[in-house]
Amino acid sequence: LLRSPLLSIHANRMTFDESGVLVECAGEEDMIHFQNKHRIFSHCEAYFAELRAQGREHALLLGDSLEDVRCLEAIPYQSAIKIGFANRPTNDVREYLERYDAVIAEDGSFEYVNNVLNRLLGGAPAS
Repeated sequence: LLRSPLLSIHANRMTFDESGVLVECAGEEDMIHFQNKHRIFSHCEAYFAELRAQGREHALLLGDSLEDVRCLEAIPYQSAIKIGFANRPTNDVREYLERYDAVIAEDGSFEYVNNVLNRLLGGAPAS
């Protein structure tokens, strides 16, 4: 699934030691964080122009804050599916549902996202 030419992932690269402790964040100057997520893609205009030329104008956004949906502001897209993760007990799922198409609450499984990806890429849902 992750090797599909139809899938592009934009994320921070992190290195963990044997005990699971974060030891390095590659490219800290370009780190994607809650204050710049909506601006990060504005630096990728050529990339998105190439995707549009290929007829690829759809987006799948995964976010864990109410502001993450702003990432789509800098991306030219025809349609988008927005999946929110309301992981913290203080998160109000109703607020997430106002901004996201689907919400996974309380540190839920990634199975729903995998099923969406499988369907979008023409495969069968994960069991």
